[in-house]
Amino acid sequence: MKIFYINVIEQNAGWGAEYFVNKGFLANNCSTILLDYRKNRYRLAKNFMSLKEDFDVLFLQRGDYFPIPLLKAVNKPRFFWASELVSRCKDQDRLLSSGLFEHIFVHSIECKKF
Repeated sequence: MKIFYINVIEQNAGWGAEYFVNKGFLANNCSTILLDYRKNRYRLAKNFMSLKEDFDVLFLQRGDYFPIPLLKAVNKPRFFWASELVSRCKDQDRLLSSGLFEHIFVHSIECKKF
């Protein structure tokens, strides 16, 4: 399986959750296409349009202020991990309520209830 993993892996290089999640994907025979959306915030659309590799699923982690039209343009299964506390991180709300994701993962049972 090839995963288009959109996160902040370059910003959190070597220590963020993204780094360890990516290692887990690779250890489980998945391949990843990585895109740090914060580092590339002002050229995200260009990066999406120029993506040459095919992928099986899109996996967005965090997603603060991620452009919803880019997600709508992807005709593959989409997954979202709201890895920050939902009660404190309101910039995820529009993604959580978008209806664009086949699966949404949250930080805790409390976040799920919230």
